[in-house]
Amino acid sequence: MANTYSITAPITYQQDVYASQISTLAFDPVSDVLWAGNGLGQVAAFYRNRMRGVAFPVGKNYVSSLYARENQVYAMTMEGQGLGAWTKGGVNIWQYR
Repeated sequence: MANTYSITAPITYQQDVYASQISTLAFDPVSDVLWAGNGLGQVAAFYRNRMRGVAFPVGKNYVSSLYARENQVYAMTMEGQGLGAWTKGGVNIWQYR
C-alpha cells in the first residue's frame, strides 16, 4: 500500500516579524482558505499555494477559537478579550468584551 501522506512546508515563514505559535485553525466554507489564529492575537488567511493573505489583530492574547462563515470570521480570545466578528478583509463588525 502506497503512502498517501506527504510532508509540507510550514505555513509561517522566516521573514514573518511576528511569527508565533498557531493556537487555532478554521477552514473557510466557501473558498480554499485556511484561517489561523496565533498567540499574539492575530488572525491570518493562508491560501492553497502557501501564500499568506490578509492578517488582522483581534486582541492582545492568543486566539482560542475561530469560526469562518460566508462573509465573516468570528474569533474569540482568552483572558477577557471577548468575542467578535470581522469581515474577511479585516474590518471589525462588532466585538463583545
